[in-house]
Amino acid sequence: PGGLGKEYFSYGISADGKSLYAGRLGETLPHKIYRYDISKGTAVFLENIGPPDLTGVPAVNTPLFSADGKSYVYAYPRWMSQLYTVTSLK
Repeated sequence: PGGLGKEYFSYGISADGKSLYAGRLGETLPHKIYRYDISKGTAVFLENIGPPDLTGVPAVNTPLFSADGKSYVYAYPRWMSQLYTVTSLK
């Protein structure tokens, strides 16, 4: 117990210092956030993060958690483009 393990990575530590906010390597969007109990070595799913529409979103940046752990904020890029078809060029 206490080791995060190779399958998880840390987003940050809770205000009480007893757990980590963590993600799992290789998961696709939306990202799942886990609360990892350091003393027990267990992870509990908290919430999915990501925009409702994943079109053009390659990833979600690291979330930042409030001191009480009840709120978080994250950002993400959205890559959009337009395709034009031109006919009758002379």
